[in-house]
Amino acid sequence: MLGFAFAGKTYPIAEPDVLEEIEQRKEQAVKKAQKYLQRYTDEYFQEQVMKDWRRSLPLAKRSRTERIDWVYELEMDIPRVDDKGNVVGILYPKGYRFRPIKHWNFPAPPVIVFDGRDERQVRIVKRILPKYQGAMLVASDGRVFSLMENFQARVYLLHPKLREVARITEGVSVLTWDTQKGHIVKEVYGEDVLKK
Repeated sequence: MLGFAFAGKTYPIAEPDVLEEIEQRKEQAVKKAQKYLQRYTDEYFQEQVMKDWRRSLPLAKRSRTERIDWVYELEMDIPRVDDKGNVVGILYPKGYRFRPIKHWNFPAPPVIVFDGRDERQVRIVKRILPKYQGAMLVASDGRVFSLMENFQARVYLLHPKLREVARITEGVSVLTWDTQKGHIVKEVYGEDVLKK
């Protein structure tokens, strides 16, 4: 049996208590968070984040429903890859056309697109929202944080690609998805809804 002996000076541990350290840093962290919150206001999002996406959508005169046959065309070849990761040909060639919605394996929620600056459109959305359970709210314009507070729900920004694909030119537009035919079904709610 081997024995080891260590000799030397020992010193007391002089580390501060973790709770005390957190308390000392709390005030500094709160000030830093408030500084960031002041920067990321509704105005900041209006002027910086939304500036290129913002679009005013007029309220439609009459309600209507239309079907959009969304066909996507590949912009490049999709390679065929073997189990070792080697490209062994082309799976789908550039120019291949298909209906993306037919390939969705999950039920996508309805999307309600509206102009958040138009109070009439906000009223219509509130009126029709119970009909579309689990719908995503998407604003083309308006103060997003205020809209979230107003609806007590998340409000997204209208992406230019969705605006183009769904041919959104008026609010309030409700998008649902026909996975059998691969179509977008767009219901537009117009001024006539306010008169009912």
